Amino acid sequence: MSGDRSLDTLKRGGLHLVRFLSTIAMDPHLYFEQKLSAEIRTSESFDELSERLAQLVTWMDGLGLQPAQLHKLDAELEAEGLPSLAAMRRGDR
Repeated sequence: MSGDRSLDTLKRGGLHLVRFLSTIAMDPHLYFEQKLSAEIRTSESFDELSERLAQLVTWMDGLGLQPAQLHKLDAELEAEGLPSLAAMRRGDR
């Protein structure tokens, strides 16, 4: 997979993750979603984006999400051909 394609795929996965978090968080003005989405879209390198998403997934681990919620999210990511939460946490290409 080329670098650009890998970066684009990771961006799509990150945006999916942000939308998921937006549905479970109290974010009535969508500030959280807009800020993180912009940061993901403007990431220029795989390393920059990987670090940002790893931090987001690590933060998400502390939210106390139910295993069923995490399984659903991973299934959605897989269905779209996107990286899993574990892959984002590790920064896999």
